[in-house]
Amino acid sequence: MNPRGGDPAVKVLSLNAHSWCEEDQSAKIMVTARLIVTEGVDVVAVQEANQLQDGVAWRSARFQGPSALPVGADNYVQVLAEACAHLGGEYRCYWAEAHQGFGKYDEGVGLLVRTKPTAGESAAPAVTEVRRLVLADYPYVDVRRRVALAVRILGWGWVLSGHFSWWTAAGEDLFRREWQVIEDFARSYPDELVCVAGDLNNPATVRGEGYSMIRDLGWLDTRDLAPRSQGHDTIAGSIVGWEEARVGARIDYVLVNRPVAVRAHRVVFTGREEPVVSDHYGVLVQMEAR
Repeated sequence: MNPRGGDPAVKVLSLNAHSWCEEDQSAKIMVTARLIVTEGVDVVAVQEANQLQDGVAWRSARFQGPSALPVGADNYVQVLAEACAHLGGEYRCYWAEAHQGFGKYDEGVGLLVRTKPTAGESAAPAVTEVRRLVLADYPYVDVRRRVALAVRILGWGWVLSGHFSWWTAAGEDLFRREWQVIEDFARSYPDELVCVAGDLNNPATVRGEGYSMIRDLGWLDTRDLAPRSQGHDTIAGSIVGWEEARVGARIDYVLVNRPVAVRAHRVVFTGREEPVVSDHYGVLVQMEAR
């Protein structure tokens, strides 16, 4: 992504991994890693990045925090970083726990940042700061407890991985309150790009709810900024949390708080060009480095 050499572009991949809830999980991790390494993805934003609560603790040298819990040998972002290394890519990984998932996991959000320069680059992306944001503070066993994780990339801006709640649940305005934390974060860096990548759990086609709200607040959808886009829906239909869904929907996004030149926007892991790796598809966006 270094504009002083090589291709002056930044590639961001967002994926709700549904990790360790998938059949053939190890094979799917390798599929994911292969796309990351082949594409030279700069930053990977992962949601539902899980580890077993009673698993074996082990922390790789590639793991950079900021988890408050012991890191498991099966921590998804850590395993994914190791898989990338096996394929010749080098990534540091970051992870923060959000809540207990499926009764047995520490479920969190994560980021992988490339540390190995590609051909023609003078340097790989450099992380200068890491921030953990509490979006909703509930007891750890409550699925409404939500966090986001952000890294500041030198010379570009912030990339944030987030897994948000539905617009409302049991009469609570969950998403609106969570997004206010993102608004406050972005306003605290008025001169910087903030890129939010993740599962928003709010379909783009539903008016008057989460997606409409963030657009009204001035956030830009990279799909709209791209001269070409490939794919649309990021879930195929009924999944956990969307059991009543009968058709596909777009609920995973890469958003920015200010205009940026977007070269391409592609929905990946759909079973067409790449195998399916999760109950969500991924979103791969290529943007100009500033």
